[in-house]
Amino acid sequence: MTTIITVSSKNQITLPVKFVKHLKLSAGTRMTINLLDDNSLVLEPFVSNLLEIRKNMLKNPLVKKYSKYSVDKIIKMAGQKEAKRIADK
Repeated sequence: MTTIITVSSKNQITLPVKFVKHLKLSAGTRMTINLLDDNSLVLEPFVSNLLEIRKNMLKNPLVKKYSKYSVDKIIKMAGQKEAKRIADK
């Protein structure tokens, strides 16, 4: 996705709606901006703490599926699945 934007007199930019929707941003979302060696900019949503990371991870269907299990239980389930796969050969 590429588009042309304009820097305002207050040195601000407005993100096009298609980018906002694609990144699922909302008002108040904090962002980081990085200047790379080739003078390009990288703009990314800012994850400030572990609670925000967890909240974002829980949107992932795989994480949702296994979030109710302990790590030990997930490892045991994976081992059982692998044992069944080997037995089915």
